[in-house]
Parts: sequence; C-alpha cells; structure tokens
Amino acid sequence: MINVIKFLLTILTLSASFSASSQWINEIHYDNAGGDVNEGIEVAGPAGTDLSCWQLVPYNGSGGVEYSVTNLSGTIPDEGCGYGAIWFPISGLQNGAPDGIALVDCGGVVIQFLSYEGTFTATSGPAIGQTSTDIGVSEPGAIGESLQLTGTGSSYGDFTWQAPIASSEGSLNPGQTISPCGVNTITTGGVTGAPFSVDCTNSTTDNGTVAFTSTGTFNAGNVFTAQLSDASGSFASPISIGTLSLSGVDPGGVISITIPAGMATGAGYVIRVVSDNPGTIGSSSAAFIINQLAPCSPSLPSSQGLLINEWSNGPSGSKEYYEFVVAGQCGDLVDIRGYILDDNNGTFSTVFPSTSGIAQGHLRLTNDAQWASIPVGSLIVIYNADDLNASLPPDDVDDTSPNDSLYVIPHNNTTLFEITTDLPDNNVPDSTYSPVVYASLSWAPLGLRNAGDAIQVRDPSGAYWHGVSYGGAEITGGPDNMKISTSSMGGSCGWFTDGDYLNAANWSTGATTGNETPGLPNNALNLAWLQAMRDTVSANCPITILPVEIVDFDGMKIKEGNLLHWSTVSEINADYFTLERSTDMKQWVEVSTLKAAGNSFSTLHYQVVDYNYRNAINYYRLKETDFDGTTARHHHIVTINNGEVEDKELEGIYNILGQPISSDTQGVQIHVYSDGTIKRIFK
Repeated sequence: MINVIKFLLTILTLSASFSASSQWINEIHYDNAGGDVNEGIEVAGPAGTDLSCWQLVPYNGSGGVEYSVTNLSGTIPDEGCGYGAIWFPISGLQNGAPDGIALVDCGGVVIQFLSYEGTFTATSGPAIGQTSTDIGVSEPGAIGESLQLTGTGSSYGDFTWQAPIASSEGSLNPGQTISPCGVNTITTGGVTGAPFSVDCTNSTTDNGTVAFTSTGTFNAGNVFTAQLSDASGSFASPISIGTLSLSGVDPGGVISITIPAGMATGAGYVIRVVSDNPGTIGSSSAAFIINQLAPCSPSLPSSQGLLINEWSNGPSGSKEYYEFVVAGQCGDLVDIRGYILDDNNGTFSTVFPSTSGIAQGHLRLTNDAQWASIPVGSLIVIYNADDLNASLPPDDVDDTSPNDSLYVIPHNNTTLFEITTDLPDNNVPDSTYSPVVYASLSWAPLGLRNAGDAIQVRDPSGAYWHGVSYGGAEITGGPDNMKISTSSMGGSCGWFTDGDYLNAANWSTGATTGNETPGLPNNALNLAWLQAMRDTVSANCPITILPVEIVDFDGMKIKEGNLLHWSTVSEINADYFTLERSTDMKQWVEVSTLKAAGNSFSTLHYQVVDYNYRNAINYYRLKETDFDGTTARHHHIVTINNGEVEDKELEGIYNILGQPISSDTQGVQIHVYSDGTIKRIFK
C-alpha cells in the first residue's frame, strides 16, 4: 500500500507540474511537401525565463522511444505583455503516424508530452510511462508553414492548435493574444557602485546594488532578478547578477548585485529587474561603465565537434600521432560516435596523382558508449602502435586513471576504433562514404607523407568538418583553405594555438624536437583555450557572441533548380551573404549575393535558387561579409548530385557500420543504387 501511495503521489506531482507550468510548446514544423526543411519546435512563456538547462526530446511513436535530445539555450524575450517565444531548429523530426515531442525542465520533469497524427505511450527517456496528447492537427504543408497555437490567454490551455499556416519562428504567433496584459509593472531605479572594475584573468568581480519599485500583485514565491545587458545595452543574452524573493502588492526594494569577472570594457551597460510570478520585465536603469582590467583571451568554438589540435610526422620512421580536441562551449558534453579521421585532402571526387598523399581508407570512432558524452576541452591522442613515439604519455583509453580530460589510445584498439583500407568510390558525393569493410589494424590509412599531406575530420554523416594540410602544389588547402605550410614536414609537427580554428594564422609548424606535446597544451594560449572549454562555472565562461551565427545551411533539388537555404540565430553588423558553387572543390564561382539583416537576435531564414547548376556533383559554400569588409566562411559544404541517373534500381540497404539491414530497420539507412549513387534515409 505504501508503494501504491508513493506512486500516486508521483503521478499527482507530475500532473500538478504539467498544469501549473507557464512554459509551453507553441509552434511545430516536422514535415513539408518535398524534402523537409527548417524543422523545429518553438517554446513560449514568460519573458525572462532562462531555458539553458531545459530540453526538447523527440519520440518515435512506433515503440515509444526517444531518438534525439536538443539542449535548449537563451532567455525568452518580451514580445508583448511580458511573454515571448524562442525557436529551436531540430533537423530530422520524424513525420508521424504517430510521433511526438517532450518538453523537459531543468529538474528532468516533463512539462508537456505532445504528439501529432495519433497518441502513444513512451517506453523510455524522461516521459517513460506517460501517454502523449495529440495536438489534433498535422502536416505536411508548404515550405515556410508550420503548426501554431492561436487564441487569447497566458497559458497553454488557453490556445488552440491550427492546421499549417505561414510560420512565425521565434516570435509569438500572429493569431495569438496574451491576456491579461499590463497588470504588473516594474521600474528599475538607481545603481550604486558604478563605475565597476573587474579582472577576468584573476576572476575578480565587483559589487553594488540596484533599487526597484513595482505595481500590481506578485504571487507567493515570486523572485525579482537583476539582469545585466551587454555593453551596447542589449538584453539579447541577459546575465543574472542578483535576486530578491518578494511578493505581495506593489513590492519594492534593493537587490545586491555582483558584476562577473569576464565582462568586457564598455560604457553602455544597463540593468533591468524582472519577476517570475507573474513574469514581468522592468524598465532599464541609466547607463554605466564597466572596466575590464585583464581581458580573457580565449574564444570558444560556436559549434560542437572534433577538431585537430596537433599532429606529428615523428622524429623518424612512422612515429606518428594525431591529437584532437573535443570542442564546444564551456561545460558541454559532445557525442563523437561515428566521427571519421581521413587524409584524402578534403575531397575524393577527383582521382589524384600518386604524389598527392592520399592513403587508402580511414579510421572511424565506433559506436561505443564512451564516445557518446565527452566533455569539451578533452584531448584525444591517437598514435601509431607499430612504431612508438618516445614523447607519448601512457595509455589512458577511458580517462579514468587519471581523470584529466585526456584519452591516449593506440590506433589498433578495436573497441574504440575501426579501420578500413578501402577508398570511397570517387564517383559519389564527398559527403557520402560507401559501405566498406572495417577489418584492418593498419596505421597506413592515417600515415602522413613527409613531402605533403592533408589531415581531416568528417562528421558521422560523412560531411567534411575540419582539416589542415601542408606540402607542395599537389596539395590543396581543402574546403577551408587551411594549408598551413608549403614545406616538406619530415621530422616535423604542427599545432594549433587558440581562437578561430579555421584561420591558418593560428597554426604553427616546426621540428619535432622541443615542439611535440602529445596529451598536453601546445602553449600558454592553447592551455587557456582548453581551460575555458572545461570551465563549468557559467559566470566565468568567456563566451563571445559571434557576429553572425549560421545554422541549417542545406540544399535540395527542386523543379526550378538547386534550392540552397540557411538560417541565422544572431547577426551583428552583417552586410551580405555570398553563395559559391564548385564541381571540383578547387575552383569556385559566385552564384548569388543576398543582403543580410544587419543586426538581429531573432531567427531569420534565407534561400537562393541556383538555376545554372552543372549536370554533375555540385558543391556549395557560404560566406558572410560584415559592413567593415571582414568575411567569414561557414564550415559546412552542401553537396547536390545533379548528375544522378533517375532510372536506377536499389541494390542494397546498409546501416552506418556498412552492415546489410532490412527496409524496416529503424534509424539511419544507406540506400545503394545500381548507378553507384547513395542516399541516406532516416526511418
């Protein structure tokens, strides 16, 4: 009986949490006519809600199992009456009959478990045992449409789902009215302690106070929070610097504040006071100055992935190794299962001469659970076990002894790595790795050619992710033009410092003697860069907002031509985008330029149709130019095969390990056709 009572209490607690929550799923796009684009979920709620530890968990209705996790970020903006919405792109949302999505808060509580095209019961993940609620409408619709809530109110139950209409990603929906509106107000008052002085290097903060008054009734448990803007006065990414628990009618008071050590020098900072019950955003204070006495130098990668940090040809023979860093924002955990390490010079769609340094085959990280959740800032050293380099540290295959963010693993470890000596078919797109047999223990596929070679990382889909190269004219710089030396590197090594890993100026080369540092930071700046990624204390994370953050750069064939599309979640001083095309990954031509928004902190969408594509494999890359002329190129290359023969037969279906599977197998399927083309399908 006691266990039954506990079970009932748990159910009641979950039900109460669901009904009382003031955050909800507000917009869904999972399917459109043709190839699915711009898929994602919008979360709405009171302005000022920090979603940085929330999650969206998609579920497969066939079996009730979750198939991915999206970690949320950002603070809900005020788009009217103290409410707003944030859009989260999620590629590969399944198309129903039925499928669903769970919204999970910081405590792991499922706030909503919604489904489309039917209901089902979750059999795993955070919603295990719960039955989904069917929203009652479904897609596909046209490109640019979504399912949205409309109506009047201030909680999920006040609104009604509508069939596909023009999307409003990242903002409250056109047919949605927040009511009641304007009942509560907060006026932010004077700030004491300014000008503030902080020191990032020594983690020195500064203190003060901010006063506020309010009107209206604030409920029991309400917390007033002081938020700090950026140096321009923008609250696109506000920082909480102090709180005060206070409720009742027209409360007011003084909040003690702490200015974080990492703030940059600026004279345009302001503070606003917000509340959470009800959600209310206050006015801004007068501007004040923050002085940064010792700025922190590292800038962190905006995207998660596996990056090259160092490599060595060894002092003699084949005493070679690679060192990679698991990169991302501080405190992140990264899934690196299936990442590919190759040296094919950034492309395999051209038959290279024997002097180009291309070795047959590649190494791939296995699906071992160890690789599913690696902390950013970790170093992974992979070395030639057949010709040991004396500078290598002891093996540390699982980072448990000691636990020091370091993995040192011989290349022939068959639990964690798999190696093939087959070269992918040079007639298929660069982002496709044909099914091969992983049965080798040879270092040869990773062997470095002294006169010149390329080192690269490809993500689990096979798409180029990161690479560097060196040598003579026969060696290119790859998709990112990352050729860091034109010299032979026999008896030499190369290493990264910090900052932009796609900038060759941040790389160095030299003799192995005195420069090899496998398993250790390459220099002081590299150490600071690694430590910044390993720092899990958010107030000390020196995260820099990138001028333009591009997401979802992708493309597809349509009747009119090749459709290329991308989105930005932030733009600062952005002038225009340039789309370029190539058929050999060497010679690039401009397809089109498109005017950027300039400055934005909302999700914006862009698209271009290339009417003049070639009847071959077409590669596309994207470049952004600021108002001051500074340019930056997005790391992803889009591949569209316009030479594909439509009259073809399906010859086989494989999983990502190259094993034959049936058409009913869940997950990623690789379809191989009679003309040699390959398609990746998620089921």
